[in-house]
Amino acid sequence: MAEDETEGFARICSALIACGFKENAAKLYTALSTIGIGKVSELHALTEIPRSKIYEILERLERAGFVVRFGEKPASYIALDGTDALIEVAEAGRRKYADLLSVLQSLHNQSNIEPSPGTFLIKREAVTTSRISFLKALDSPEVQMALREKFVGK
Repeated sequence: MAEDETEGFARICSALIACGFKENAAKLYTALSTIGIGKVSELHALTEIPRSKIYEILERLERAGFVVRFGEKPASYIALDGTDALIEVAEAGRRKYADLLSVLQSLHNQSNIEPSPGTFLIKREAVTTSRISFLKALDSPEVQMALREKFVGK
């Protein structure tokens, strides 16, 4: 590869790694995208990744929707643009965090934690992301009393 191509290849790999690709998967996907259609032997020559690893990575990339395999002995591979795969990855991440939020809220709602003396707990629902609602919550008699006790004393 020419120096400009090597620099571009490295920049694309770095961007993929920043998005969650492992280094060898980024190299392999970038190489395959560069040549269009490739066999394992060609990908090995371009990336110097061991052939056994290439097969494993291509299988993962295929399952994730970034690569399509066709033909037999030797099979050829083509890199897809990844749009659908990235949308699915984003949606899976959103579902995972929504599930986590649900579990954390459930855990919080079920907890029977008693505040220690001098501590005032504000339920999450009382303090919203709205600045006005937050200021109104700070103006409540309970919060005012807790702040007075904390900073002024009884």
